[in-house]
Amino acid sequence: MTIVENGQDLIMVKEKLGHGKFGDWLASWFPLSESTAQRWMNVAREYGDKSVVTTVLGSEALSMLAAPSMPTDVRQEIERRAVDGGDTSIAEITRLKS
Repeated sequence: MTIVENGQDLIMVKEKLGHGKFGDWLASWFPLSESTAQRWMNVAREYGDKSVVTTVLGSEALSMLAAPSMPTDVRQEIERRAVDGGDTSIAEITRLKS
């Protein structure tokens, strides 16, 4: 299962549980941290329909790019590079963001 699929599953659970219950569910059933769950859901929201990008980029890169703090222009540039075969390394993402 990919980070996108895991994030989509978490979004579905959150929606079904309703307001205020997701944190308790995570604490009881999710073996990783709440911040990991949030990162996965961010990735699912941003890249759930962009399989070309998700097949090229690793989980760490996807998590960085899907973060709300990532500038849109950096995200779009790395997505373009993922499709075109350019540099999409973590170092390059970090360089473009700074």
